[in-house]
Amino acid sequence: MVPQVAGVSPYWFGLAALTFAFSCFVTQRLSAVRSCLYWVDVPKERSLHRRPTPRTGGIAILGGIVIGQLLPVIFGWLDGRAANRTNLL
Repeated sequence: MVPQVAGVSPYWFGLAALTFAFSCFVTQRLSAVRSCLYWVDVPKERSLHRRPTPRTGGIAILGGIVIGQLLPVIFGWLDGRAANRTNLL
């Protein structure tokens, strides 16, 4: 059995780190000028920013959340423990 820190398994800390890294990587890739989804908010006279700002960071964060929700389900089903889980924390 894996020891728990503050009642949470280290598995969940690793999953959070993995999804954070995924979100950072995808945000960097989508914010690049050469990306196919390079959507830019061009400042106007009433804007608060002065230079063009990429608008695709939310897509990467949403992708990280989806990956973080799907990984436990996929790996739980693969090893047959999904039916026995009653508490995810």
